[in-house]
Amino acid sequence: MVSYLHLYRFATNYELGAVVIAVSSAVIHGVAFPLFAYVFGDALNDLGEGGDDVVASVSKRCLYMVYIGIGSWALSWSWHSIFTATASFQATRLKIRYFEAVLCQDIAWFDAISPAELPTRMTEDVAKVQRALGFRVGLFIMNASMGVAGLTVGFLRGWQVCLVMLAAMPIIIISTSILGIVLSRASKISQSSYAKAGAYAEEALSSIRTVTAFGGQQREIERYSSALEDARKGGTRSGLYTGISLGLIMGSTYATYALTIWYGGTLVRNGTINTFTGLPYTGGDILSVFFSVLMGISVLVPSFKYLLLLFSATFGVGQAMPPIQTFQIGKASASEIYRVIDEEKPLIESPITPTTSNSSNSATLVASSSSSKLSTTTGVFSTLAFHDVCFTYPTRPEVQVLTNVSFHITTGMKVAFVGESGSGKSTVMALLERFYDPVSGRVEINGIDYREYGVGGEPIAIRSFFGYVGQEPVLFATSIRNNLTYGLGYTPSENQIKEACQRANVHTFISSLPNGYDTYCGTSSGGGGQISGGQKQRVAIARALLRNPQILLLDEATSALDNESEKMVQSTIDNLQRTTRLTTISIAHRLSTVRNSDIIFVMQSGVLVEAGKHVDLISRRPHGVYYALVSAQEAAHVVNTADIMPSGRPRLILLDEATSALDSASEAIVQKAIDNLTLSSSRGDKPTTVVIAHRLSTIRKADIIIVISEGRVVESGTHDELISRKGVYYDLYEKGQQ
Repeated sequence: MVSYLHLYRFATNYELGAVVIAVSSAVIHGVAFPLFAYVFGDALNDLGEGGDDVVASVSKRCLYMVYIGIGSWALSWSWHSIFTATASFQATRLKIRYFEAVLCQDIAWFDAISPAELPTRMTEDVAKVQRALGFRVGLFIMNASMGVAGLTVGFLRGWQVCLVMLAAMPIIIISTSILGIVLSRASKISQSSYAKAGAYAEEALSSIRTVTAFGGQQREIERYSSALEDARKGGTRSGLYTGISLGLIMGSTYATYALTIWYGGTLVRNGTINTFTGLPYTGGDILSVFFSVLMGISVLVPSFKYLLLLFSATFGVGQAMPPIQTFQIGKASASEIYRVIDEEKPLIESPITPTTSNSSNSATLVASSSSSKLSTTTGVFSTLAFHDVCFTYPTRPEVQVLTNVSFHITTGMKVAFVGESGSGKSTVMALLERFYDPVSGRVEINGIDYREYGVGGEPIAIRSFFGYVGQEPVLFATSIRNNLTYGLGYTPSENQIKEACQRANVHTFISSLPNGYDTYCGTSSGGGGQISGGQKQRVAIARALLRNPQILLLDEATSALDNESEKMVQSTIDNLQRTTRLTTISIAHRLSTVRNSDIIFVMQSGVLVEAGKHVDLISRRPHGVYYALVSAQEAAHVVNTADIMPSGRPRLILLDEATSALDSASEAIVQKAIDNLTLSSSRGDKPTTVVIAHRLSTIRKADIIIVISEGRVVESGTHDELISRKGVYYDLYEKGQQ
């Protein structure tokens, strides 16, 4: 756990100076109450003595009280406003630095942590740190000052009674220490538990359509409740120990009051002289004044002023205890945040350098400097090569994902990686983008180890070479325009944006929306608002093209598109290659999309087993790996599909482009499983299947096909009936066949 002073690490010099002023104000403010009690006691003495000048004397004391009140108001405003403002500034700065530190981490770091926990850390934990730096600090200092001042004045004015009232202090200190330790441990447990529960909740809510479709609400509730169980148990234990500690504190305090009254009686009985005033204590006066002030009775006598001073001391110490709990919780929260900022350093150079200055509430992202070896590099891509690359994921070091992979690519080539699922294709993509570094071997761009480059944020950086389009399009919760220009180092013109969208065959759709390019498209996980999966994919492709990349990475990029859109996008990419020498590297399950590639790399179990053009690879029959893949897709034959479908007997099966991301062989397996389920069921048990499909070949055997255009049903019937009409369905089918 970090020290309390370490919480101020992000404060500026001006803020530290203001905090010093606030601390001084709180200290002086704490002295005000004992001082008031002292003046009040003198006023009681004046009233008790009577005489002709009693009014003048009491008026003088009352004027002192007014001065104390005005000073207390000014001091209270000073320390409260300063602590609140500086805590807010530091919390804002801490959030930025933490978010910055998280964004600088390697992709491997996110593999080992749930990203959904991070927002909880940024909000709840930082809020706890802010509370530990806020006005409660001033409250603690004021009450501590009140306690010290009260004890000091009380000891001077009546040391015998003061010592009696201090009898409970060891019990209070021990109880408070135990309370602080228990609360700190309970806070750590609850933070971890709440972060985990928050991750579950965010995952469920962001995937609410899937949860609802599969009736998973109860399962998600159970997962969420289970994650909160540790917090509940910790809260129960914390409540038990807190109750015991507070009970000891309060019980010992009231017992001390009783002991004080009893001891005061002995002083009166023995006629003990008060060494400060030189007068004997009076028992009746002590009892009557003590109870009159505590219980609101107006029987006032002068000797009570000493006991009132001592009461203010114990009150101050007691009130100083609750803020300590806030400080303990704040320290526990800060320890995890500071660990990420200070200790979790990325192995791969970040595209931004975390700021070290605290002079601003906003962090400045500084581009990292690349190696001096690149001083003569033009930044124009010419060659890309893997040399005996081996790789294992940091979270699974025992699994060899790539083994001695070597290949060479030159500018303008159309390259494809194919293979079964889990063969290492996507891992090659991840290494190209330098999401990870190889365990052994080298990756070279233009003959230079790509670790000599930066990763982004500078003119010559690895990621400036690439444009990337993944299988699952990711759009942020903002406008289409902002999604298209995301991450660009320049502001594109309207014509540049439209040209990229026209190339990706999405401009017409965007223009048809009410707000055009300013349409809010929603989050990728939340359903996407007004944009379908295929449309989101085309927006993602347009975003990649807008970067004017020298290498375009396509990871199943057209899997969610219908045949017509896929053909248009592929034609666009081919035209770009011819006119701009664009290099494309693609991963594909549908081997028909990569037949025209200049070179096809075939992966199997992390090993590059074959390389060549389609014609060369297919000629290696019958034992070639690529030939086997092509044959499997063309045959689309499945022997055993019994395990594909769930064990239950659903009455209704909804398939929303369920096979669009599959290769032909996998698609045939799923389709065969559905057909088998239908054929094996008795007529009364046959499930109803509702399919949304772009590839019309998958629905030719449907009992009825409903054709929708611009939100309206325009045709319905069997495949043969619709083909004979030569209408909308016929046009779609013909385009798909072409």
